[in-house]
Amino acid sequence: MLEARRPLAVDFGLAVDFPVGTAFGVGGESIAADLSGNIYLTGNFSDTVQLDPDGVAEPLVSAGQTDVFLAKYDRDGEFLWAKQLGGSGFDYVRDMAVDASGNIHLVGNFSGTADFDPSAETNQLTSAGDFDAFVVRLTADGELTWAKALAGTGFEVAQSLAVDANGAAYVLGAYFTTIDLNPSASQSFSRTTAGDSDIFLTKLDVNGNFVWGASMGGSGADFAAAVTLDASNNVLVVGDFVGTADFDPSTATSNLTSGGNRDLFIAKLTTGGTFTWARRVGAGESELGTGIATDASGNVYAVGSFRGTVDFNPGAATVDLTSRDDSQFGSDVFVLKLSASGDYVWARTLGTNSPIEESARDVTVSRSGDVYVTGALAGANRDVFLARLNSAGSTVWQQNLVGDGTNTVESLALDHFGRILLTGQYTGTTDFDPTAESFSLTSASDTAPSAFVVQLSQPLIGNRVWLDLNENGILDAGENGLPNVTVQLFNPVDGIIGNGNDTLVGTRTTDANGAYLFEDAALGSYYVQVTLPDNFKFAPQDQGTDDAIDSDVDATSGRTAIFALAADTAFGDVDAGLALVNPRPWQNPVNHLNVDNDTGNNVSPIDVLLVINQLNSPGARLLPLPDANFAPPPYLDVNGDQFVSPIDALLVINHLNNVGAGEAEAGEVASQVSLAAGLADHVAGAQVTGGNFAARSSSTIDDASPEPRLAALAPSIAGRETPVVATSHLVSASQPSDLAKPLAANTDEALPCGDPARLDESLLDQLAADSARVTTG
Repeated sequence: MLEARRPLAVDFGLAVDFPVGTAFGVGGESIAADLSGNIYLTGNFSDTVQLDPDGVAEPLVSAGQTDVFLAKYDRDGEFLWAKQLGGSGFDYVRDMAVDASGNIHLVGNFSGTADFDPSAETNQLTSAGDFDAFVVRLTADGELTWAKALAGTGFEVAQSLAVDANGAAYVLGAYFTTIDLNPSASQSFSRTTAGDSDIFLTKLDVNGNFVWGASMGGSGADFAAAVTLDASNNVLVVGDFVGTADFDPSTATSNLTSGGNRDLFIAKLTTGGTFTWARRVGAGESELGTGIATDASGNVYAVGSFRGTVDFNPGAATVDLTSRDDSQFGSDVFVLKLSASGDYVWARTLGTNSPIEESARDVTVSRSGDVYVTGALAGANRDVFLARLNSAGSTVWQQNLVGDGTNTVESLALDHFGRILLTGQYTGTTDFDPTAESFSLTSASDTAPSAFVVQLSQPLIGNRVWLDLNENGILDAGENGLPNVTVQLFNPVDGIIGNGNDTLVGTRTTDANGAYLFEDAALGSYYVQVTLPDNFKFAPQDQGTDDAIDSDVDATSGRTAIFALAADTAFGDVDAGLALVNPRPWQNPVNHLNVDNDTGNNVSPIDVLLVINQLNSPGARLLPLPDANFAPPPYLDVNGDQFVSPIDALLVINHLNNVGAGEAEAGEVASQVSLAAGLADHVAGAQVTGGNFAARSSSTIDDASPEPRLAALAPSIAGRETPVVATSHLVSASQPSDLAKPLAANTDEALPCGDPARLDESLLDQLAADSARVTTG
């Protein structure tokens, strides 16, 4: 469905609408894409909605007043499936996030009893007050994983969320009166507002379990609009407040005071929920924050609306911007950039001389650091705008989607291929093609809105470099992208490759998902060269019948053929499959379990520690091993799947449990032990020295117990407990305990590890249940 017709800054790809036949209408709330370019759309509807543009699938039917819809389309906009969630009351989705595996997270609010399982099964939540917040996780096929409620006595709404690489969800919203941020039925983490409404932020792990919660605000009405994560999983929040509000969720205080009306705030917390900084922008008539994003360097971009003259520098200096119309109803768009430390970098304004409210709604940043902003500007009524700015704040281009009714955009996303996705709602007739051509859609009603989805393309060259495990030259399910691979783009000046006059256009390095992208390529002829990392070879070229998933580079040279980026080809889709010369270079070829490769070929707790130490690297859960900067030993890939994961640690633990304590195989930890999480240089060969483990018991330990078990051993580091390895510390009447006193259940104690120890199966169960929670934070 991609129809790029001319060399424009942005070209029309596809547009579809989803009308309904009631006065409530239907609205698109959030849009996202996975690594394959599949598009996920969610929104709200009443009565019925047809989400298949071809009209073949059965329409969804709401169970009550308003329900949530969720739909998936392929990269060309072809319908795949649609799901409905909700109950007899009013249920609203507010935001969605899709992780690298295609798992879907939804947040919003609901009333009464709502069923969040879209299958024939049920998973009902019942609100405790007027409205409760919900958080839902589903698979890439739309099957429910879990659903949680954040309940309170008043009104609670989850407004936004972000998901990190470990699958943890950071949920942002607002509440009145009280809220319990722990969705567990047996535990609670309750907070009470300091005034009218306050802001909540909570972190749930991949299984929906509570990790931490925070409340921010003051005596006035404080609202949160959006949350995002930077590359280190620091949490950035944007919103607005009035009066004096405290943005430090701890017992300490970090107050900001508005200039009289509503002011913009931006706050930063660590991934563990610790306050870092908060900034205020204000002194105008009103400043509202609606969207936030970060770039690879941690710079922060906030968007929204303002009226009057506003100082956008939160520091001591002054940088005033004035809206074009400061009437009661007029406002302009702002884009603000702060450094990772919260210092002013630049601010820009967009708008017209119209008394109609103009506002940015969403913002995202491309891999190259360009900033994409969408929102509403004044037109015949209100038109959707889309603008691209470079990292210095200069406008690259701006396009409008013009209609004769009221158009509202809610969400903006960039897919893996650099294509732009928009969703929202509209009434009347709107031209969704920003070029000189036209592609108009008309809503089913002049008063009830219809939802829309628009895909826009740009002149781009790129795709993905992946690890071809079966060496068939086709990107199969389960084959992951390769990071840190160098890709170059050349222009063959005379149409011949490699004769000395080819021009290097640019160089890219693949990201964590193996993706790369050359933006703003001029129309012309090109070829791509992939640099082969050590221990790799190129997969066969042009295999199969699907050009979207085959390898496009020559198996000998690593170059593509010459291709044209022309007026009818807006995207140069070039991907490359790489296979390993030695398929398992990070697996010990003699004994897979001997991670440290010691000379006796023994398997010991040190081998477990090495794997867990690697997993404790910042932000890690599954670390891809194909990296030119890594050379074994240690041989961390125990199961040979090209990743270091909790499974590798479990395999060693299983083996040691089967061998038992005291046998030569079990390489005893003969000294007192200390290991700082995430620091591999604390492990040298088979020796771990210094300090104590802190032991947490799962049952009372004393000499009366013939074989008590410790649930975990952790480094004795103040304020941190990192599960490292479990042990059964053998204690009996004939072998007195070396503990100075009995250790009660669920308490911590420094434990010198001088006796032989074997690993406890209880941690194996715990790791399996918790997906191996071995990272700190």
